[in-house]
Amino acid sequence: MKGKGFSWRLAVGLALFIILIAAAPAAAADGEVYLIDSSGTTVGTYTSIKEAVNAADEGYTILVSPGTYNETGIEINKENITLKSTGGADVTIIDSRSSVSDPDGTTCLKFLASSFSVEGFTLLSNHDCIYSGLALDNGKITIKDNIIRGYNDGSVTSTGHGIHLLVTSTAAAVDTEIEITGNDIVVNGQYNAAICLDMSLVHSRVEISDNNISDSFRGIFLRCKLGYPGTGDPEGAKPGYASEVVIENNTIEKISATSSSQLWDGAIVVMEVYYGSVHITGNELVDCCRGIIVGNCGAAGAETDVQILNNEITLSESPPDWNYETAIHLTWPERVFRIEGNTVTGHPDYYYDYGIDLGEMGYSVEKFEGYVLNNEVSYCYKGLTNEDFCLIDGEGSLYVNGNVFTDNDSGIHFEEIDYEGEPYYFMGYLEIKNNVFKNNRGGFILPVLDYGLSPVSVLVEANLFEGNRTGLFLEDKTQLDDSAVLIRDNYFKDNSEYGIDCMEATASTRIYANAFTGNECGLIFMEEGTLDARFNWWGSPAGPTVEIYKELGLFSLAENGDIATGDKLLMLHEDVVLYDPWLAALELSPAAVTVAVNNIHKLTAVLRDNKGSIVDLAGLVLAIGVAGAHNLDGYETLSGGTVDWSYEGTVPGKDTVTAAVLFAGYGAGLEGSAEVTWVSAPAEEEPPAGELPKTEGALPWLLLCGALLLAGLGLLMKEKILVRSR
Repeated sequence: MKGKGFSWRLAVGLALFIILIAAAPAAAADGEVYLIDSSGTTVGTYTSIKEAVNAADEGYTILVSPGTYNETGIEINKENITLKSTGGADVTIIDSRSSVSDPDGTTCLKFLASSFSVEGFTLLSNHDCIYSGLALDNGKITIKDNIIRGYNDGSVTSTGHGIHLLVTSTAAAVDTEIEITGNDIVVNGQYNAAICLDMSLVHSRVEISDNNISDSFRGIFLRCKLGYPGTGDPEGAKPGYASEVVIENNTIEKISATSSSQLWDGAIVVMEVYYGSVHITGNELVDCCRGIIVGNCGAAGAETDVQILNNEITLSESPPDWNYETAIHLTWPERVFRIEGNTVTGHPDYYYDYGIDLGEMGYSVEKFEGYVLNNEVSYCYKGLTNEDFCLIDGEGSLYVNGNVFTDNDSGIHFEEIDYEGEPYYFMGYLEIKNNVFKNNRGGFILPVLDYGLSPVSVLVEANLFEGNRTGLFLEDKTQLDDSAVLIRDNYFKDNSEYGIDCMEATASTRIYANAFTGNECGLIFMEEGTLDARFNWWGSPAGPTVEIYKELGLFSLAENGDIATGDKLLMLHEDVVLYDPWLAALELSPAAVTVAVNNIHKLTAVLRDNKGSIVDLAGLVLAIGVAGAHNLDGYETLSGGTVDWSYEGTVPGKDTVTAAVLFAGYGAGLEGSAEVTWVSAPAEEEPPAGELPKTEGALPWLLLCGALLLAGLGLLMKEKILVRSR
């Protein structure tokens, strides 16, 4: 029985094996092409790809063996065709360049279908390597793991992109998913792109990820009218039309855009996103003339979510015949955008012109909100700049927080705008906070121009300006009018010329609670009018070294009867800068105290001005760091002039507790100290013989003894009950 059962199972297994062998293609031979139907059955074997394509029906798979296929005119007009190599792109080549039969060459693969897949080929062409020119409806396009080379003659008239998906302006891609991933692409020829998508998208998704692109005129170029049916049409703002573009983790090198002045000739370009979202994340760009360009978004009247996050853009070598222009450029009319976590690094010998360039922001919209956060920008002529900020009848806000600008000609340089012959500077609200400006020629250059077209509110807070030629420069064209400019809690340190060069100011400008140390000149104000610069720390309890400009030269004023030793304050006339009172001391109280261990000690910090008065900062915030043997909190908020700490000692001894005011998160020499002596608690007195100790808040001895006696009686009674029960 056992032998018969085994024979039966063996027979069944052999039969199944024979069936599978018959259904599967034979071992792939070089130069053979297999046609497989939608059920997985091989229905034909061919020696050319074109023959298999012509014989295919909808849903078929074409498996291509390793080899070089010199074929032109491959056109696929059936839906859901999968074209896949069996050996990978390195050994499976389709060459549609010029030949005896076709001197001009053709596109490698031309698709007239909504859904198709191409995987694992080397594609060589004088024209488009992959082309699709049909309206897409409920489709899925996958282009994966290919090596694509477009060999054009480099002239303006040469044609051909690496991947070219085109939908005419009278149609759209509807409910379509496009995935382009893992390809290696090089395409020369002027105005040609490695990846070019030119189409309207309706409720669709495009993902371009993990591709390597190099030595091309353009990198990734998307002109996608996300919001159909037309440019600027409010119909395009319908939520049902919203689409998504994701461009992530691509490596793009040496995108030249030679002889082109067009901004949209760059490494990653996305234009005309009328409604939906654009996320450009985690890409690496090296030696590209122009980096990431996004523009004309939200034109249909809706918010388009634009996010440019965590990209790395660097220069490693000098350009052969072009200039390095813009690393990140965002232009109108974006309503909501976020540029965050990017690194832009030029080269010490050849800078980017602009690190982050905010173009004509605000045109045609009534409101916008922008965030430039936690970026690092170096070796640019202008680290962050603008072309226009134009909201004539609306409002907007821009938050520039947590960025690091180093070794630029200017870290941030906002420029004036010319509107109908009058320069003005829009900003509903501008916040420059928690940034580092280091070793720039100019840290932050701010013209605040307002001719009554738009109110301006500017906050410059908690920034570090160190080692620049000038830290903060308010340009001489500044016309502040009714605008409010508050410069507070910044640290101006070791700038070789000026901490702040203020060329224009009004009563609405306040420079409060800043620290100036080690600058050649802490603050210069060479204009008429009055500048409010009270409650600042000048690097010395004696205040600033004040110099008044006279035609015959400078002379110094003495403060408090002695020559001041703090940073220099230079002004045109006496009393045009209000600098008194200034910050002079941080006092810890009590300065010395004896406290028993395991008890709570309370320490109060007070900020005082040069007259000994407690400084009420009226809502301004400083940080105070405290150091000591007990490792108190790193900093606390000082608001209204005082702050309290409480902590507990654990061992006898003496601690010195020091505190420092932290401007922009860094100490500046305004310190205070206190000493705390911890002693042992007094020993408890021994009670007289025959007496129980007094409780005095300790254990209640009588009650405790009574409880123990009752517990003993309870155990005795329980034992007796157990004995009886036996």
